[in-house]
Amino acid sequence: MDGDSGRRLGVPEACGQYRHMLKDALFAGRSFKEFLPILRGLNKRHLSEILWLLFSNGASIILGLAIIKTVARIGTVEYGKYALVLSIAPLANAIIYSPIDFFCQRFYYTFTYENKKSYFLNTVLRLLKQLFYVILLLVLVLLLGLKFLLHYDAHGLLFWLVSCGYILFFTSSVPLLSLINTMRMRKLVALISSGERFFQLLFLLGVYYLVGLNATLVLLVFLTVAAFSFAAKVKILKREAGAGPKSDGGFADKLPRDFLQLLVSFGLPLLGFGILAWLQTNGERWAVQLVMGLDSVGIFCFMAMLSTTIINVIVAPLGSFIGPIIWEKFADMNNALRVADAMRMIWLNVIFCSLIIICGAVFLLIFGKYLLTLLGSAVFASHYRLLPVIFAGIGLYYIGQGLTSVGFGFNKMIKYTLPKAIAAFLTIFCYLGGAYYWGLPGVAWGLILVNATYVLLIFMTNKRIARAPLAS
Repeated sequence: MDGDSGRRLGVPEACGQYRHMLKDALFAGRSFKEFLPILRGLNKRHLSEILWLLFSNGASIILGLAIIKTVARIGTVEYGKYALVLSIAPLANAIIYSPIDFFCQRFYYTFTYENKKSYFLNTVLRLLKQLFYVILLLVLVLLLGLKFLLHYDAHGLLFWLVSCGYILFFTSSVPLLSLINTMRMRKLVALISSGERFFQLLFLLGVYYLVGLNATLVLLVFLTVAAFSFAAKVKILKREAGAGPKSDGGFADKLPRDFLQLLVSFGLPLLGFGILAWLQTNGERWAVQLVMGLDSVGIFCFMAMLSTTIINVIVAPLGSFIGPIIWEKFADMNNALRVADAMRMIWLNVIFCSLIIICGAVFLLIFGKYLLTLLGSAVFASHYRLLPVIFAGIGLYYIGQGLTSVGFGFNKMIKYTLPKAIAAFLTIFCYLGGAYYWGLPGVAWGLILVNATYVLLIFMTNKRIARAPLAS
């Protein structure tokens, strides 16, 4: 099925085939046969990529859990401060970098097939460089405002200086690593990801044994590693970009108008989606902070971060592996066979993620208390019965995001506006109401309700997209 050979069907006809395949996969018990062509299409390059992802995956399991255990030594209140700062990073990413990130994933192969790879990479790097300097200036203005308007003392100002620095370098790195992965440079992605965690753990342990840890020092360690990692990613992409076309005024002047128009038209809906997604995935910790305080934030976020780490260890490598292959197939929208293959791969990814979430929730139901006590303390394990609930709630969100790949591939992300808005609207009532009336259990079950509704709405929207994929 891969390649340009074979009869070229219309895209609607390909989607019709997909709908029949989906029905068979769900109800007729013949789903494995539908995926055999994909499995047979795996080659040596795919095997090499999988091995590097497995290496990164194994390193993430060991180093990630060690980092969680080390950071847990700061206590629940400091952990709450640390977790709230980490929750700001996805919001900043959603507002600034998320549209660029998805744009790079979706259109890298489109430009590459048009022999414009160097142009694409150089233009993206120029855009990110200009954004970096603008954001740096805004951060400095913000810190001056904190100093002179809110009268922060030296300790408070240092905390926010370190926090803003970490958020800046972390969010600036997201589209860079995503682009490297989209180019299927799996070895580099594995080494970068593993190296970041290794040096985070190494520096955390060094600071802990020298002076002790608190939220500020943990974030300072993360800032240091993020800055070096950012520089390395820029260097890699500059090497891949090559010289590239220069304008008359030099390489650092105005960005191409047509490029910006394409970015804005594709990325503008994603800007709103990012903010809505942030409410859905990080709003619960702010609801807990507002109603119950930092101590409860620390306990809840420890379980949420452990759940996310476990999910990412298994689900994220699969998404990293299969994503670029899907977007490469979607690059030729006139080839219905490639489009149908991409749709099957999306569904295969969703099925696998669903099985992982179910197995993980059962595992944490049995061993969650021991895991929380081992990695944290008895205080962090005080609500261990909620761990599988939180895990399942977060997992449902990942399943919903996997389903949005359909609209992403057909450039129909705007179709998800209503589902994402409804889910974000529900978070206000479920998280705040759950925290106010039932405490942490209310927030945990609120995660289930919000994200289960999200999955259902995305699935219904995909059915509409598949019926008329080329409609405006």
